[in-house]
Amino acid sequence: MKRKQVWLLLSVVLCTFAFSCRKQVAAPYDINFLPEGDSVYLNAQENLYVNPLLSRKMLKEALDTRQVKDSIDWYILYSLYIKTYLVTSEFDSIIPLCRKTEQFCARQEQLTPYHYYLLTDVNNNIGNRYAIISQNDSALKYFKQMLFYGEKTHNRKVKKSAYTNLADIYVRSGHYDLGAWNYCQALYIADSLGLPEFEVNDIYTGLGQTYMELRDFELSHYYYDLAYKLFDQMDLNRKFVYLTNYGNVYYFEKDYSHAFELFKKAYQLVSSSPEYAYAQNLCRLNMGECYLLLGELDSARVNLNECYSYFKEIGNTSGLYHAETQLFELALQSGNLGMAAQQLHSITDNLYAEPTLVGIRKRYLQHYYEETGNYRKAYQYLKENTAMDDSIRNDQVRMRVKETELRYQQDTTLMKQRLFIQEQQSSMKSLELSVYIWVLVCVLLFISVLFVYFYQKKQRALLMAETRNKIITLRMENIRNRVSPHFIFNALNRVMSHYKESDSNYKELYNLIKIMRLNLRLTEKLSITLAEEIDFVRTYLALEQERFDDSLHVSILIDEGIDPEKVELPSMMIQIPVENALKHGLRQKAGEKLLAISVVRQSDSIVIRIEDNGVGFRVQAGNQDLQSTGTGLRVLNQTIQLLNARNAEAITLRVEKSPQGTDEYPGCLVEVTLPDHYSYFLPEK
Repeated sequence: MKRKQVWLLLSVVLCTFAFSCRKQVAAPYDINFLPEGDSVYLNAQENLYVNPLLSRKMLKEALDTRQVKDSIDWYILYSLYIKTYLVTSEFDSIIPLCRKTEQFCARQEQLTPYHYYLLTDVNNNIGNRYAIISQNDSALKYFKQMLFYGEKTHNRKVKKSAYTNLADIYVRSGHYDLGAWNYCQALYIADSLGLPEFEVNDIYTGLGQTYMELRDFELSHYYYDLAYKLFDQMDLNRKFVYLTNYGNVYYFEKDYSHAFELFKKAYQLVSSSPEYAYAQNLCRLNMGECYLLLGELDSARVNLNECYSYFKEIGNTSGLYHAETQLFELALQSGNLGMAAQQLHSITDNLYAEPTLVGIRKRYLQHYYEETGNYRKAYQYLKENTAMDDSIRNDQVRMRVKETELRYQQDTTLMKQRLFIQEQQSSMKSLELSVYIWVLVCVLLFISVLFVYFYQKKQRALLMAETRNKIITLRMENIRNRVSPHFIFNALNRVMSHYKESDSNYKELYNLIKIMRLNLRLTEKLSITLAEEIDFVRTYLALEQERFDDSLHVSILIDEGIDPEKVELPSMMIQIPVENALKHGLRQKAGEKLLAISVVRQSDSIVIRIEDNGVGFRVQAGNQDLQSTGTGLRVLNQTIQLLNARNAEAITLRVEKSPQGTDEYPGCLVEVTLPDHYSYFLPEK
């Protein structure tokens, strides 16, 4: 096993252990959609209920100056801009403004939680618009849409607001059980988020209103008292809603003086701001009714006439319905039956009126028919009022049943949570045990890897020793196949002393001695430079040229981009193929003899080609590793194999028929490919 394989195995083991112990990362939840760093948004939100017109002006300037208008950030500012129209009771402007946001979301190819947040805001604004003017069915439709899109935002605060709005509209419509259920859902979400109490007081107020409608005044006071603890932290809108609704509790308890005080405080909150015209007239209506019930008829007339004119002007059917009812009772208490009869004939029924307002009108109609002596009609309204009271009592019973069911569901949920926690604890223990097992397995594997590593290291050392011995043996074999150079040098030097340098025999002897000296020096090296190898080959060819006369044509080409002094190759890499070409291929050929040597660069390698047009170089069939193609090539091939074992990229040696050959003279091509950065180092150990 090689060192890389050992480290690869170790890496796999450690990665497997890390994967088995990794923690699950929770998916993002409760995204914050509001631009907390946007000073314009924060200032406008702060002034929304204090000075909505200023808030609208700030937002309008920001929207007009923003460079990117078709973006999420722009429409989040735009949604707050729409709310200013809701606060100032400009209801006709709200729906057209909201449609622009809907069109923006419809243009998107894929909706994100941010787009769904914008859609929840659209449905919230439209739903509140219809809720204020008592069109409860339309409000319910849009609040349900708000909850639908709120689920897709994955934001629990948005869902809490949707449940609160649904609860409020159900209570207004007389579906008190559904209202209480949705308030409890909102309260559960608030608890799960750990919200501070000041963000829950609107739920307390809503539950107080629900129990007030059911005439369970004890629970109603309980929830209003919870909300009052945070009264100072409420914004203007929440304070107004709290005072108005809590005043209704005292009204139905027939404690009209306390009710009047709360309605008066609510009026004082909004009286200085003309943009709160709707809230002001709602307070006038409530105060006028209290004046009426307290016997202060003049004050009642002033307040009721003012609010009646306002509600008629804006077309608020719910406010108009209740104001007409109070003016009808005012005429009765003033003893003006003719005016009362006139009011009775001008009164129009409102199918969307809240059950509480309907009950008040029927009580006043019973009073009217008693005063006019029509006891049959009076008795009829008495039965209807009694039936309504019975219905309220039935709602109380149904409410208690729903509370019991809800508590049972909560207990069941808590039990399931405990079981889930126990299962998770068991899973954690199993996980801890599995971690210990994995640690033990990894330790054992690590020890095994170390053992294999040191064993392979010892085996490699033995293999390298064998390699060194084999190289020495090959070198000795190469030397033994040649005549002792020292003896030849001494003999040839004595012979050369008998010739002059101008003699042709002197040149031949000089080349012979040079080639033998080079051969002796180069055979001691495992690798030499290309320049040394080419010099040796040129000397050898010059010596052999005399035997071939003028029939031998030699060409040596080296690419200009190759520096022969820097390129290394195994010794005798070119010399042995050249010697074989002359000895076996060209010597037996008649006519022109060609020998071409080329050194070229190809990608990250250098390619050396030795090609001749001789009789060919026969390779034994099935012998692809050239083990028996001659002593020189065999030694060269074995040296290459030893060196390749130490390198990632191998030297390749290929011997084949020359592409330019013929049937009579097939020629021979020897091609050697030398990879760049090839190492010729063989360690001693």
